[in-house]
Amino acid sequence: MTKTTPTGLTNYLLTNTLANKLLFTTVILAIFFVPLIPVKFHSAAYNIVFTSILIFGTQLISTKRMLSLLYVLVAISMVWIADALALDGVKAISKWINVLLFMFIVYDLVKQVSMAREISLKVILEAVNAYLMIGLAFSLMVALTMYFNHGSYNLNNLNYLTDQHESPLQHCVYYAFITMTTTGYGDIVPIAPLSRSLAIFISVTGQLYVAIVIALLIGKYISQQGHTGNTEK
Repeated sequence: MTKTTPTGLTNYLLTNTLANKLLFTTVILAIFFVPLIPVKFHSAAYNIVFTSILIFGTQLISTKRMLSLLYVLVAISMVWIADALALDGVKAISKWINVLLFMFIVYDLVKQVSMAREISLKVILEAVNAYLMIGLAFSLMVALTMYFNHGSYNLNNLNYLTDQHESPLQHCVYYAFITMTTTGYGDIVPIAPLSRSLAIFISVTGQLYVAIVIALLIGKYISQQGHTGNTEK
């Protein structure tokens, strides 16, 4: 029997290569470029880029892409509705859902990297995307910690709760990546037990990811080169 080609919504799914490139682009925008725009536009800009990241990320999931996309659309709707109606409780729930979706996408990306038979630009890009998305997931965790306990971090002269009415997610992104790389400039300091535990978790996770994934990629590359050399002989 001839296998029929999927029709309907499945025709609109992105190819893996294109989704990888788009995901990388939007993650870079979230980390490096959104903080450069005026603060009053930060909330809308972060909503747009995080929405794009989740949509493109689901296109990289190895199985049940349509079902995952539907879950993401529900989560995205919650974020936009919560912001429009100022529903703080729904906003907090939506952030937790976003964290779970981010980590699910990261898990699938790492699984694809580990199962890859050959090292290619696509595999390296998947590994980079997973690392950057871990940092963004930690950014959301930091934001939630700040939301539930305003005294979790000593933000020094950042005027987090005094002069700014917008969500300071740019500070959370900055702090998460600085902590994940164990740089620790000290301008944002965790002072509550939960925030300190989260800081340890972020730094350990960042170092373990780099060590494990780099070792995995190097091992696969050496194996690939050895196999190529044996074939030539």
